[in-house]
Amino acid sequence: MRKARLLCALTAASILLCSCSTLKTDETSVSDETEANEEISAEPLTEDILEGLWVDEEGFLCRFDFDDNTFTDHYGALYDIISIDDDSFTVSPAEGSVTPNSIWALPSSDTITVNAVYSDGKLYAFGTEAYSIDSDEGQEVSDIIRDRLAGNTLTLAVLGGYLEFNNDLTQATAGSIYGQGETVDIEFTGASILHGYGTGSEESEMIFWMSGDDVIISMDGQVGYATTAEIDYPHRWLYYDAAFESLEILDYTGKSNEFFSEDPLTGERTPIDESIPTLVSSEYLAQIHCDRGEFIQYDDMSGVFIGNEVFEQYTDSITDDTVYLIDMKSPYASMMISRQEVLNSDPGELSEYRVEFPEGYVSINIYENEWPYDYVHLTGEESLYFTDYVDTWEAYPYTDYYYIHIDHSCDEAVIYFQYDGDLAENSYIYCIYENTLIDPVQLDTTYENGMASAVIGDAGYYFLGQLEEVEQMTEENYFDIDPADSSWARNSDTGDILDLVDMEYIEQSHNGVFVVDSVEDLASLTYYVNTYPRDGFDTAFCIWVDLTADIDLTGYEWAPLGMDEYYGMEVPFSGIFAGNGHTISGLNIQNRYQDNGFFGSIFFATVIGLNIEDAVINGGSSNLMAGNVSTTSFYDCHVSGDLINNFAEGDDLFPYWPNYGNNEYFDCSISVVNAADDQYEGDLPNSDPDPNTSNELQDTFDPEHDGTYEYTTDYFFGVMPG
Repeated sequence: MRKARLLCALTAASILLCSCSTLKTDETSVSDETEANEEISAEPLTEDILEGLWVDEEGFLCRFDFDDNTFTDHYGALYDIISIDDDSFTVSPAEGSVTPNSIWALPSSDTITVNAVYSDGKLYAFGTEAYSIDSDEGQEVSDIIRDRLAGNTLTLAVLGGYLEFNNDLTQATAGSIYGQGETVDIEFTGASILHGYGTGSEESEMIFWMSGDDVIISMDGQVGYATTAEIDYPHRWLYYDAAFESLEILDYTGKSNEFFSEDPLTGERTPIDESIPTLVSSEYLAQIHCDRGEFIQYDDMSGVFIGNEVFEQYTDSITDDTVYLIDMKSPYASMMISRQEVLNSDPGELSEYRVEFPEGYVSINIYENEWPYDYVHLTGEESLYFTDYVDTWEAYPYTDYYYIHIDHSCDEAVIYFQYDGDLAENSYIYCIYENTLIDPVQLDTTYENGMASAVIGDAGYYFLGQLEEVEQMTEENYFDIDPADSSWARNSDTGDILDLVDMEYIEQSHNGVFVVDSVEDLASLTYYVNTYPRDGFDTAFCIWVDLTADIDLTGYEWAPLGMDEYYGMEVPFSGIFAGNGHTISGLNIQNRYQDNGFFGSIFFATVIGLNIEDAVINGGSSNLMAGNVSTTSFYDCHVSGDLINNFAEGDDLFPYWPNYGNNEYFDCSISVVNAADDQYEGDLPNSDPDPNTSNELQDTFDPEHDGTYEYTTDYFFGVMPG
């Protein structure tokens, strides 16, 4: 097994080790330290002071790297350093890092200011007392982590893997309990381990913390554990109930198992009856159990957890009554406390706030004591595919698309986009409203001082640019429209097919048989099935295909024959595809869709004597022969190749869900490597024929064109062309 796969899997869990030594615990509680901060003699924060790795009693706390101008938090999430003041520093989630960009209370577009005090070699931040890794105290923490890792094997029971370190922590063997394993080079930083875990990828980092005698690891914001037992996880958590806007700190003192609830604004502490939180984990998911409920890690965001009452929907939406459990060592806890301070302040004057984005900003009018991001949430959409649903226009954006949600109680919101002197005429700010996702609405746009602005209201996708109406494809104009101007070309991944299409071939074939003997013929057939104006299965559209030669697609990027609702129309292949024992080799489909295959969508059809060889297909629920299949019979069909995203096993691989939709298989076989690198090959069990199936082919099908009707079964399904 490759080291990339091993290390990626291993770091999704955390580890339990017995320690030979223990770290002395300061009898002073965190709250006592906070009060002491007011009396210590603080030094102004500088880059020289902050540079490097900081640890507290639990291990890794954070890292400042001013060469790259980045900040790494307790979970390994990366931030850009915006500024440093005497008693605070300001960061912003780095592009591509783990960020809570779907939680309205924690906007990804904002910056986060963290209060910090430096005195006598110690950094007081995130409610803890931290030491530079180069200090004596820092080395003490580092030595304990080293003792717990060096020369030990960390068993990852959840994933069935292990990670074995050598004595000087320069190499580790990663693998599974089944015996596979490889040795990889690592670098111990003092509280984390750097390693490369993928071909061409940048160096990644495993971060180590301690809880009692337990060692816990995190990577890319994911936290887990490697034992079958729950790990006691005393910690400080920010508990926030969005329904009541209540905010408190759950603080475990470490003395007599006492818990306190602390008001983050007043510091008032109240004893509470609460058990020690426990950390449990499964693959790619961490859970915290405590008396306040069970909390799950939301996606892979740093330190942010949500209550189990939204477990079923957490990947889709966050509701206004969500309960959050946020690690106090996360910068997002600092943001939430700052938010609460603003909301609890005295009313102020009406002021203008700006939500910045790379090409402009959103301006909103609210009172000074209100939190602007409770009114406006903005997210950049680099991969917005709303055009999949339209066929009447084409957008030429001057800017990126931004999804903006605006609360209706907002006094006024105005969006501004920067432009230069090259801005084309007839450029406006447009919105594709969330409740339609169909046609963009042109907004009244004002141009002044290099900024285009418009008043905005409802939630939707906003951009500055132009729209161009396009001709809709109909049966009457179908053969007059260039393939490059088709809706399929505008809205979908077509691979290299468009340049190979022969419209004259299509026009000659579409009322009879498609005789296919070249790459160009197959491309033309695929274009026709995927573009001819219709929606869904239509008996009048059943096609007869006669493959008369082997076809090698090596070097081409292809697209499925028949598609399933990818740009507003369902266009399956229906009819008869006679492969005549020929082979289509080198099929390569790489796109953003699911249900890919040689046939992407195939309904009410018969496929005879077709071989697919050395195919490589991307996409979840995809397959080599077909993706979405219903009421189709396969005779004498054989496939081989690799599936990039399909983890199905055995017969499920020909095609996916073979028993769905009354599909039948006769004398078919597979040789398939799925996404888990498991190979399945052999003959498929024959189906029981349906005696009610049409037999229109038995006296009319001549695959060799020699007057011999080789296929005379009574169980073909198909409608003759014409």
